[in-house]
Amino acid sequence: MILPWVSESKSDSNTTYKLAGDYLLGICVTVSNHMDRLDQETAAEEDAANFDPDADLRDYDAVAKSLPVFCVSSRAFQKLNDRLERDEFDCTGFESLEDTEIPQLQKHAKLLTEAGRIASCRCFLNEVAQLFNSMSLWANNDGEQSGLSESEKQREEARLRGQLEGLQRV
Repeated sequence: MILPWVSESKSDSNTTYKLAGDYLLGICVTVSNHMDRLDQETAAEEDAANFDPDADLRDYDAVAKSLPVFCVSSRAFQKLNDRLERDEFDCTGFESLEDTEIPQLQKHAKLLTEAGRIASCRCFLNEVAQLFNSMSLWANNDGEQSGLSESEKQREEARLRGQLEGLQRV
């Protein structure tokens, strides 16, 4: 979010952070009110008989406080990356890319998707494990005499399990 009254220079950073904090507190209160209304509508739909409109379903102040705040300067970030060739933007106050807080915001955005990516990978690994187990059952119980000796079957099964373990470590 771009705050129009926040200067691009960090020379008065205490004032900037206070203004940004006050502005975001107002946004958080607004979001909290919308969340409360949505929670109440959902609770009323799910269990109308036991619905209490005066009961808070979650601690909205704790939710607001848990949200990270990034006061970013995209122009300073671009200038420090030599991407603003024609713009004479003065990025005084920003000595490094980290001072623009863009890298911290990028890291946070990546972390938001981490749980979903982990769940997706685990699902994939479970499906691969099921496939290996199916292949093992198919190879061992085909109703005919297999061309592999018992020791060869055990080695092949151990190889497949080793590969599965290697996939699970990734």
